Amino acid sequence: MKSLFRICTMLAAVGVWAADQSVPDAWSELDLGRPGLAAVKSAKTEEARRQALLEYFRKREIPAFFETKNPKLSEKEQETADNALQHRFVGQSAYGPRDRGTPIDWDSSPVPDQEWLWQFHRFNWLPALGRAYRVTGDQRYAQEWAGEINSWVRHMHADKQFRRHAGWRSLDTAIRMKNWTTTFEYFVKSPALDAETLTQFLQSLLQQAQYIHSLYPADKDPKQLNNWDIIQLEALLYFAAGFPEFRKSVEFARDAVDRLCRFQKRVLLPDGVIDEFIPSYHIAYPAMFGKLPEFCRKFHVPAEFPPDYLDLVEKSVNAVMLWSHPDGTSPMFGDAWLDKPGVNRRWIKPYCKQFKRQDWLWFATSGKEGTAPTGRVQELPDAGYYMMRSGWDANAVFVVLKNSNMPEARWHNHNDNLSFEFTAFGRRFMIDSGCYNYSGEPEWRRWFRRPQAHQMVTLDDLPVAARGRKILQQSLPGLDVTILENAANGDFTHRRSAYLVEGQYLLVLDELSGKAGGTLRQHFQFAPGPWLLDRSRLTARTLFQKGPNLVVKGWAAPGVSLEEEEGWISPRYMVKEPRPAFAFIRGKRPGEKQVFLTLLIPLPAERQISEVELGFLKDGRHSDTPGDTVYFRLNHREFFRIRLYSDHRKTPELKSVKAKWSPQEEERALLESGRWERPPLPDLP
Repeated sequence: MKSLFRICTMLAAVGVWAADQSVPDAWSELDLGRPGLAAVKSAKTEEARRQALLEYFRKREIPAFFETKNPKLSEKEQETADNALQHRFVGQSAYGPRDRGTPIDWDSSPVPDQEWLWQFHRFNWLPALGRAYRVTGDQRYAQEWAGEINSWVRHMHADKQFRRHAGWRSLDTAIRMKNWTTTFEYFVKSPALDAETLTQFLQSLLQQAQYIHSLYPADKDPKQLNNWDIIQLEALLYFAAGFPEFRKSVEFARDAVDRLCRFQKRVLLPDGVIDEFIPSYHIAYPAMFGKLPEFCRKFHVPAEFPPDYLDLVEKSVNAVMLWSHPDGTSPMFGDAWLDKPGVNRRWIKPYCKQFKRQDWLWFATSGKEGTAPTGRVQELPDAGYYMMRSGWDANAVFVVLKNSNMPEARWHNHNDNLSFEFTAFGRRFMIDSGCYNYSGEPEWRRWFRRPQAHQMVTLDDLPVAARGRKILQQSLPGLDVTILENAANGDFTHRRSAYLVEGQYLLVLDELSGKAGGTLRQHFQFAPGPWLLDRSRLTARTLFQKGPNLVVKGWAAPGVSLEEEEGWISPRYMVKEPRPAFAFIRGKRPGEKQVFLTLLIPLPAERQISEVELGFLKDGRHSDTPGDTVYFRLNHREFFRIRLYSDHRKTPELKSVKAKWSPQEEERALLESGRWERPPLPDLP
């Protein structure tokens, strides 16, 4: 007991033993009966005991958390590691590395964004620092690691900081735990790791694990779990796997696996999508749940999994393929950033073999292997995602609509029911606005979350709730149909019908009803680039000089106008750029039903559109009021007529007529008729 008291006194002197005496110290929690720890158990002095423990960790063998054969160091990793030597660290990545001084400033944020300070305490640079040491053998990297650990522990375990400082936020504590655990083996044999540093490291890591574990009492309601929990439970599992020497490790591991299995049922809907309904955060869940059984086997973690555990993982992975644009990217709904082309193909590839899915393999390899997926329409009904596509090739026409049923608000989800994204001929023409930030500039946080920033119909500034339902989705000869409805609030209901006509054109019919009155605005946004707004013809079009373009034509009903709006897109955190945005506008009297009818015409590079007619027919004649038949005519060459039914047990009917002209003949005929002149393209930088 005297020996233990002296150890505790020593730890307190360096700021490790905090005022919270309910957290056991590292020595009392070690299972000294484990093989290899006999020398630690029999040591006569504190110094001998600490030194024996250091020698044990230097000699022990456990499965590696990182690649051990032929490690390589990228230029980015080298830069990150060298910046760490200068105490230039990254908190929130949008702001780049910032100088934190010597001694390291753990308290202040160099930018007016609390997210920076939270993420700074995650130690996300440690993998680069560890890899730099492993590849180069340069002791400066190991000395820097030891110095950072000592500095953080002394500061953050002081009485006034312990569990009170911003760096103790549970999410960041969990990520820090994982980074400390998975990079420890990089430095364990370095002379920079002395017995005192090891003691502080283990004591702090144990207290962090105890803190995270305390957040999960046995009676915690699964409904209280959120997206943080998977990261926190995963960190607890990593700690237990990395340090089985602690008595609590088996308990931590079992509890983490048990809660993760129960959490899977809570956070993944029956169609496999996370309950926040957004793609950007979704991909973390199948990645974690999918690797969990193999992780437990590798690190000898006792665990049992429900019979349908992997079935739900498979659905979750499949959702990513279903909502992917032809370029392999996810929709930007909710708090999301702009993906690089092909990211979902690379992400899904490891799962192809695990689940033996040939359609995933086809998707992952862009058709070079496997079997092509089938079907032009897909749905994820529990999450409210509905897709229509002309095919699965890179040049396919593709639309994805979102219409979730979410009684309770979620932090990362936006109120964007019935918004959609649109791709054709390899170009993402219409993309959601994204997120921009979480904190720091709250006015911009609000701007990107508001309904007007999405491709929706709004009525004045009335709030929009997520109470969506599907009316109909069908694939018919030459016509794919998705009809959705959202009870935006008690006074306003929006029904959006999307018709993909012959895999080429997207016809959108918006029906707005309810007792509320005011000004309706049908919002659209293009991807950044040159464009033209023709108010007189109710037409907007992109003007890319190379590649495909898009024409958007509105129905010229009495009282409908077209206006430019403020448009922004955020490709990554704290970055925004202007983009074309516009809205078709009309009034709605209380209790009245109004409609917008809009045609999206994607054009391959070799084609132009001059004349577009769009409207309703009654008794075969053009009508200024909605009827049961919609028609559109392009360049006096293509004529389409769609018979609609208010009773959706009957399916729409498509009839079309096309003149047999080549694009060159079509253009020449139109020029000779004098009805059209090619719009001039603006000079581009």
